[in-house]
Amino acid sequence: MLVAAYRSTLTIIIASVLSFSALAFVTWRFVVVMKAQATKSDREYDHEGKYDLAPEYHYTESATEAAERKRRSRT
Repeated sequence: MLVAAYRSTLTIIIASVLSFSALAFVTWRFVVVMKAQATKSDREYDHEGKYDLAPEYHYTESATEAAERKRRSRT
């Protein structure tokens, strides 16, 4: 009886660890993909999207472009 209880607890612990690992991987991958999509969207805005708007937006820049400009100025 004690061995059966120990095995079921061990099974739950192993399943929990595997489940948490899978969740961590999926979350990490989601963040990576969303960052890439945001960068792609920002570049499309910088090259084409802002020119479809009113003329006062033609001189604006995306958040990605602003961050890259700041990074370039620091080096």
